[in-house]
Parts: sequence; C-alpha cells; structure tokens
Amino acid sequence: MAVEGHSKAVLLEESAVELIADLLHWTAARGQDPDDVLDRAQTHYEAEAAVAA
Repeated sequence: MAVEGHSKAVLLEESAVELIADLLHWTAARGQDPDDVLDRAQTHYEAEAAVAA
C-alpha cells in the first residue's frame, strides 16, 4: 500500500512539473520572460504561505 501511495505521489509531482513547464512555454510564446513569471509566482506563493502560517 505504501508503495502505491508513493508511486501516486511521484506521478502527481511529475504532473505538476509538466504543468508548470507547459505554462512557462505558453508565457514565452506570448513574449513574456518565463523567469519573471516564476519569480512572481514564487513571491505570490510565499506571501500566501506566510499568511497561512
């Protein structure tokens, strides 16, 4: 059971990475800088995490 849960967690993580990569390609195709988008997303995430803590 733990192996199945671990495998599922790995698949979900890989899916999240693929989604983020797709979004970065999408932003680059529209002339935006993917690094700027990542920086803004991380800032947003950290602000929300600080409020939740």
